[in-house]
Amino acid sequence: MAAVFRNWARVGFVEGISGHISVRDPEYPEYMWMNPIGKHLGLMIASDMLCINIANGAIVGGNKTRPANSPGFFIHSEIHKARPDVHAICHARTVAGRAWEAFGEPLDMITQDPFPNPDTHNSQKSLHRSLTTNIYKTKDGCFYHLHGNKDPDPALECLGLHLDGEENGTYEAVLKRIGDAVAQHDSAELDEPGCGN
Repeated sequence: MAAVFRNWARVGFVEGISGHISVRDPEYPEYMWMNPIGKHLGLMIASDMLCINIANGAIVGGNKTRPANSPGFFIHSEIHKARPDVHAICHARTVAGRAWEAFGEPLDMITQDPFPNPDTHNSQKSLHRSLTTNIYKTKDGCFYHLHGNKDPDPALECLGLHLDGEENGTYEAVLKRIGDAVAQHDSAELDEPGCGN
């Protein structure tokens, strides 16, 4: 959670002390974890987080030396109460968003240009590249989790497959092609650095 706040600060999703994230506690669903008010998001660390009772706002754990983010609590607690299936809520403010807010006008979604593309290695460019991350059976009978989710190129090269695959491959055909290539190797070979792991 703290890492997300620091990332928000790096990419400009912070305006003053505005912005908050809440995460429902996985063990005690009547509680949520949230950032305190008054600390810049770029300086947030895990021990800054507060554990708050969703029903009444009481701080029940975490860092009790900082005040809760009251506006954030009122917004997030109502969502958590109304939607028990929601586990996390994020609310960020940017300088540009704050400036636009001053006009009191709606914003038309006409471009996604300001949002960076997180897929720097084109791992989702094609079915062939995205299915490089999957579990396949090896020559020695093991079920091997091939990791290509960040950068599929090393795994594809190790398997002797083309980096971009074949055009218009169906889901089943791509699974078979990669599965057949994995079946030519044993798990120890795939564990070599730069191969399937």
